[in-house]
Amino acid sequence: MMKIKLIIATLVLCLVSMSDANAQVRKRTVKKKKEKEEKEEAVPLIEKLSADIRVGNISISQGFQFSIKPSIGYNVNKYLSGGLGSRLYLDYYNFGGQEATYVDYGGFAFARFKIQGFYLQGEYARTKFEFDNVTINYPLAGLGYVSGNGSKWKYGVELMLPLSKDARSYGRSLEYWINFTYNY
Repeated sequence: MMKIKLIIATLVLCLVSMSDANAQVRKRTVKKKKEKEEKEEAVPLIEKLSADIRVGNISISQGFQFSIKPSIGYNVNKYLSGGLGSRLYLDYYNFGGQEATYVDYGGFAFARFKIQGFYLQGEYARTKFEFDNVTINYPLAGLGYVSGNGSKWKYGVELMLPLSKDARSYGRSLEYWINFTYNY
């Protein structure tokens, strides 16, 4: 009787330890699988950065106007990105022999939400308007479109509306841009 109890106890102990060992193996397998997925999902920082070069607000009428707006952004996911940029507006006027050149410049921060090539963009800009030597902080809102057949380089258009009456009175009432973008 004692031998039977000893055999049963040994069998139960073996079963319990096998069950425990099996659970530990499953834990390690699940943990390794999870670590492997995390490594696969880890994208290098450089792959999450995007760059834009926008040219716009071009006009040739009793002078010349030209603007450029480069920026660098971070793609949070395939829909949302944000970043920083600078803006430079060159205005050359020639009215009846009187010439004047003004350079307005500043910087901005932006957030962008994209759906299938179209995007909505919000900006907060700080621009120094040289004509009156005034600096204005103001928000802008706009929309754009990019196309590029799956390549890293894309091109598109963008319209931005300054939401400040002061910014519109010193600068442009509507900004239009042709943009060239990388990795967006």
